[in-house]
Amino acid sequence: MIDREVLIHEAKKVLDSSFQGTELAQIMNMNLNQFYDYRSGTRDVSKARLENLIKFDKAYKFIESKQKEFLNTEKGSNKNGTI
Repeated sequence: MIDREVLIHEAKKVLDSSFQGTELAQIMNMNLNQFYDYRSGTRDVSKARLENLIKFDKAYKFIESKQKEFLNTEKGSNKNGTI
């Protein structure tokens, strides 16, 4: 079962991320203007349709994977003595 509150929480994290809107909108297959409406607060993400929240979930998972990738790279760099 899909937990709407979890999806809203993840969507807010995506909107607050430092990733470029163009990249996120492309990953989400969402119109760029629509994405920026959510990011600017013109559209309330807590009232978003389920299909859009699922798109945000996709972007959230992308961001998580990028962060894990970065952390693994950092750990590997520190073991070799390079930064």
